[in-house]
Amino acid sequence: NWFAEGIGTPAEADFIAEFAESLGGVNSDLGCVVYGYTAAKVLLDAMAAAGTADAAAINEAIGATDADYPAGRVRFDEAHASAMPAVQTQWVGNDMVLVMNADGSAGSNAVSSPPAGLQ
Repeated sequence: NWFAEGIGTPAEADFIAEFAESLGGVNSDLGCVVYGYTAAKVLLDAMAAAGTADAAAINEAIGATDADYPAGRVRFDEAHASAMPAVQTQWVGNDMVLVMNADGSAGSNAVSSPPAGLQ
C-alpha cells in the first residue's frame, strides 16, 4: 500500500488531522487526498517557476522539481520518475496501520490473523 499514519511524509499529521474523520479513517481515501494534493502542488509550483503558461516551459520546470511535498520528496530522474515510499498495511477498524515500513523493517503494528475457521 502507500499511505498510513507513521509513514513519515511531510505534513502527514496535518492531513490526518484535517481529513481522517471526514474520510472515515486513515485509509486509501486519505492517501488519494495526499497524493492528489501533491500532484497538484508540483504542477502549480512548476507553473510559478516557469513564469508562463507555455507548456514546454512548465514541463521543464516540472522536470527540475526537487522538493518535499505531503506525499514525500519529489525529484525526477532521467526516466522522468520520482520514487515514493511504499509500505505494507493492514486494516484495523477504519484505519490502515503500518505492518512494514518503507525500509523493510517491521511496523509498529503486529499482523493479526483471523481465527481458525473465520469464527
